[in-house]
Amino acid sequence: MDRNANAMKLAASGVKELVDEFARCYSNSASARISTCLLPFGSAVDILLMSRASSIERNRALRFLLNVNECLSRLDYVEMGASDDILLEYLADIVNRAKTARTQDKLERFASIFVNQCKDALPWDDAFLLNRLISDLEDLHIEILMLATSLPPQQVGSEALSTIIATDSHACENVYVLQERLPGHSDESIKISCLDLANKGLLFDDGSTRAGMYGTDWFKATPLSFWLVKRLKI
Repeated sequence: MDRNANAMKLAASGVKELVDEFARCYSNSASARISTCLLPFGSAVDILLMSRASSIERNRALRFLLNVNECLSRLDYVEMGASDDILLEYLADIVNRAKTARTQDKLERFASIFVNQCKDALPWDDAFLLNRLISDLEDLHIEILMLATSLPPQQVGSEALSTIIATDSHACENVYVLQERLPGHSDESIKISCLDLANKGLLFDDGSTRAGMYGTDWFKATPLSFWLVKRLKI
């Protein structure tokens, strides 16, 4: 009985998350809202979904601001050195992006880059670009980057080289296989995430430079990935 009850709780939780995500997507689609309102009782459905979407986004924004407040309370000194207009524009941009974060980890990443902007301000154009970059990266992307930038460099002769991470389970010696380090993710999601990061300059596709290797097999960290990981740490 307990097992069945737990299964029902998990199923109900999954349905709730699905409804929440549908409501959020619905609120951002003008064509879906118009089509719904043309249906019988469509206006009532529209109000319910919009209310749910607004509640989700308010909760996410509140959690983001609470994270920021907690982090800022631990700082001795904060100086952003900007006009009120640019500060308000930056805050509005990052809050709007935080409202789309589906996980607590992603909300905390937005809080981290905001707090680091308070501590060690980037040029404002760079700060807005960083907001957009964090919006594009999901939890698996960050897990891969954290691993790639934390591994000790390989010593080749007198030169220290970035350590290779691999999406191929038949990788050679001294290569870290991501599937072994990041259990719970499919081979496909890991490969796609690595390619996403390579397209953004956050990983280097080392396999494409080696004879007999596929372009999605071996990757290594880039200077940009080390920079991004540093901006995520408070």
